[in-house]
Amino acid sequence: WKLHGQHLPPHERCVYCHHDKHLKTLLEATELEKMQELVKDNPQIETGGVLAGHVMEDGNLDIRYASGPGPNAVRTPTRFEKDVEFCQAFLNEKLKDTGAVYLGEWHNHPSLDTRPSGTDLKSLNAIAVEDGYLTEHPVMIILSSSGDPSCTIHPANKVFYNSELEIKSTIEEKSLIKSNT
Repeated sequence: WKLHGQHLPPHERCVYCHHDKHLKTLLEATELEKMQELVKDNPQIETGGVLAGHVMEDGNLDIRYASGPGPNAVRTPTRFEKDVEFCQAFLNEKLKDTGAVYLGEWHNHPSLDTRPSGTDLKSLNAIAVEDGYLTEHPVMIILSSSGDPSCTIHPANKVFYNSELEIKSTIEEKSLIKSNT
């Protein structure tokens, strides 16, 4: 007996495997710095929060705000659960003040590994199909214990994918606008 390896490529119109377009994620530099500071406070304990911003005309995501975990969050070396009431109040305030909406979640891993865990995937898949979150493609940013970020998009009923994460500085944008006028 001899086993022969086989490979069946996905069908070109498979709605599960193929995405119409891979979205790019923009993140304010000041918000990344805030997240990194929270990780730096205790890199061996998971922390995190929610992300708010805008979906741009081209579908890409512009993250303007990142919350902290909240006072009632569960934070251990292997688990993070956000303080739901705190994060909802954060999102309500951002919507009211700036029109920013929920875009996703962020947390850290107390290691150098920034790949989504099985728990992360299950959580974001549930968010993508839950009507109350008002998004079909939530973003997840995972920071390593040293603060290095990764970014994934989790479309409803499709395979997640890595998203290009562009860190932007509002100060740089303002100075570019002034120099161009």
